Amino acid sequence: MFAPSEGDIKIFGYDIETDIYEIRRSMGVCQQFDVLFNELTIYDHLYLAFAMKGLEIDEVNLNQCMHKVGLELDDKLKSVEQLSGGMKRKLSLSMAITGNPKLLFLDEPTSAMDTEIRSQVRQIIAQLKVDSTIILTTQHMDEAEELADNIALLSKGKLHTEGTVDSIKKEFGVGYNLTFTPKYENDID
Repeated sequence: MFAPSEGDIKIFGYDIETDIYEIRRSMGVCQQFDVLFNELTIYDHLYLAFAMKGLEIDEVNLNQCMHKVGLELDDKLKSVEQLSGGMKRKLSLSMAITGNPKLLFLDEPTSAMDTEIRSQVRQIIAQLKVDSTIILTTQHMDEAEELADNIALLSKGKLHTEGTVDSIKKEFGVGYNLTFTPKYENDID
């Protein structure tokens, strides 16, 4: 989105200033807030995602993208305004994975999801990381621990630490133990 102020950036050997179209074809983005059009259907959104990446649009590929994220094929003609919040997030994720990108940016992909849908999306991300490099932002440490090989902790825009799950646990501990001791025996109730 922004040109570098200095230096070079290459993604899979492609320069971001001269080969941006090739990079976009091999990259997927799922933003924190769904960028969807209420009047369009699931199928329309996927069609648009394929077209924007310059990919061949074919029914089999569209169906595979839906299947990978747990969207039912029977729902492909539903408009966005008919979808639950979880289905909208799955649609955004499905759009991000069009063309089987080698690089995925997932910004809070499980935000505003109930526990069951969040668990499903975590399983999907775990499967995607087999074939893709994923940069994931999340506020859920359990999610980061489950999905990440390396973690960077940021606060107020500053990097505080980076490393493996084990190295961060070693540095910061594995949590807190809270013990309550009643002041009076009657307070046990």
